[in-house]
Amino acid sequence: MKLKALLSTVVSAVLITCTMGTYIPSAETTVETYTLSFDISDEGFETEDESLFASVELKAGGNYIIPEGSFETEERHSTGWTYDDIYLYAEGDNFVMPAQDVVLRPVYVSDVDNATYTVSYNIEGYTHSEEVSFDSFKRQPGRPVSPTTYKVNLAGASQAGWYYKGNIVLPTQKFVMPAEDVVLTPRFLYYYTLTYSAGEVDRLTSTSNFVAFDRCEFESLDLAAADRFGRIGFNLVGWTSSIDGLVYKPGSPYVMPGQDLTFTAVWEPKTYVVVFAANNGKSESIKISGQTDTYITVPECTFTKSGYKFAGWSYNDELYQPGDEFLIYGAKPGLGISLKASWVEDIPEVQEPYDSLSLVLQRKEYVAGTATEEDLKAGADFLLGR
Repeated sequence: MKLKALLSTVVSAVLITCTMGTYIPSAETTVETYTLSFDISDEGFETEDESLFASVELKAGGNYIIPEGSFETEERHSTGWTYDDIYLYAEGDNFVMPAQDVVLRPVYVSDVDNATYTVSYNIEGYTHSEEVSFDSFKRQPGRPVSPTTYKVNLAGASQAGWYYKGNIVLPTQKFVMPAEDVVLTPRFLYYYTLTYSAGEVDRLTSTSNFVAFDRCEFESLDLAAADRFGRIGFNLVGWTSSIDGLVYKPGSPYVMPGQDLTFTAVWEPKTYVVVFAANNGKSESIKISGQTDTYITVPECTFTKSGYKFAGWSYNDELYQPGDEFLIYGAKPGLGISLKASWVEDIPEVQEPYDSLSLVLQRKEYVAGTATEEDLKAGADFLLGR
């Protein structure tokens, strides 16, 4: 059976080997289906319900439980089904549909010929626990064989099944024992570095701008969430892959490739509602929207406070006047941007009283051109009580 046809089953077991997790197949981009049928034309077929072996239509990667039913004659009986003479599916097994039509044929074992052949493991050069045995064993042709669940060790890798005639066989699978000796060799999946980078940006609230993990190739994982890194004034909206340059959403399912990989954060400026608060004991405010790293124009103050006059808008110990440009720098998560009206006590100017001497002095200023006729008249009116 080709690796392509086995992909769903192989990846599922690989995930158990690497992470003890559960594999969820990616959504298909096509609705094409394939036909799964059973060849029950041989003699000796027995089943309680023959309709269970009717043909079905399945998508690639679809699952189908092998129904109960077998063949038996005086010279042979069936042990399961195959369509490629490699993999064997017994009653109750889960069959994963490849991207092709499939006809499952019965696999037979002889009841008159008891010849057996050897299944052995080629583990030369690898280490393993001394308590683990990889002893060879005998099997009759047509019998199902499942590899041992024991594994050998290789630095930087994790064993995921065994190779048999160029095919991958997992401990959860069965292959048809042929009429010849079989040697199984270990199949390894290697670990690579998965790095998340915040990029060369400022205003990070995280302690580091990158984090790295070792991940097994073919391992299914969810990409880091949007809160992996924090940045004042920006939202993390995606991850750019160093392999294909595509942008993936945070939390998206992903299958680890067979190479080191870096995902770099994609940042999007936040939109803030900048609040200009009256600060006069009333819930009054002016609100202006704008994005991080853009400027807005500081508004005129339309509020009043009895006994006070407006002095400007206060923010971070700096005073802004109407018409000034205000840069939206951003705020820490959960906080907004608010400027408060600054008020100073409104003390009326006290006009100094006039006297005859001041009137004389003011006339001199008038002659000298530093006082106006209106100034002279005001002084005279004050002295005359007008």
